[in-house]
Amino acid sequence: MAHAWKHSWINGTGIRVVADIIVIVTATREFDWGYVHEQFAELWIADYAEELLAVSRAIYRGDKLTDAQQDMVFRMVSSGTYGNPAEAMHICMRRAVREGRSPHLAELRWFFLVGVCQRRPGVRCLS
Repeated sequence: MAHAWKHSWINGTGIRVVADIIVIVTATREFDWGYVHEQFAELWIADYAEELLAVSRAIYRGDKLTDAQQDMVFRMVSSGTYGNPAEAMHICMRRAVREGRSPHLAELRWFFLVGVCQRRPGVRCLS
């Protein structure tokens, strides 16, 4: 959870963290959650941890998400594999250079396929 918070704070975290939380919560019936919550408080991440646990549980149970939970999930899905979209774009640009392709074409691809999704939540992302 602390690692997820760090990534969320720096570059964003992908939706995979929700899957990880679901596995932890469902596979560890005898987990000392009291101790875990004390540690969250000590690290000053209790609010983030509670929100992430709540959204993970809601997704697992198939509950309707609150507006705040929907926003959290949207940010995670928008973050992709590499954190925030800007970091993903830079990674794609560096990969294009290594492969002898134009980094500017990679940048344009991200602008049209991902950037538009960031600015217009109703638009479906193709990547």
